[in-house]
Amino acid sequence: MRDLLTDSELNEHILELKDNIDGYGEQNQHKLVFFNAYCFYDHIIQIHPVDTLMDTLEPYIPLSLSPEALELFIHSAQPETFSDECADVFLLKARVDFLDSLQKANTPESWSHLVGVCGAIRDVKEQLLLLR
Repeated sequence: MRDLLTDSELNEHILELKDNIDGYGEQNQHKLVFFNAYCFYDHIIQIHPVDTLMDTLEPYIPLSLSPEALELFIHSAQPETFSDECADVFLLKARVDFLDSLQKANTPESWSHLVGVCGAIRDVKEQLLLLR
């Protein structure tokens, strides 16, 4: 397992990801329209170091942010339907949903909530590591 990020490192990475997304949007207003969050994700990972940040943040992001992601999770958790491909699709959906949530977190309350959820996941991981 990777080393656990500190609270401040986690917050810095989330803020860096948000800055990349917001900066991209400000530079390209009215130039591109994305049909859905997948299209935005596919496009932005080619331009910014978002994929590397997402790799670092993946252990701390909520895995079920949308009904579609929850459905994929339930499907991939079934022994008769489990496959590596199904799990990869679910993890991609979690990443896309997280980027979409970051992009839409435009109030202090929504931003605080999103960072708080990631921090709570980090805290649980820390507790589990201490119990070992």
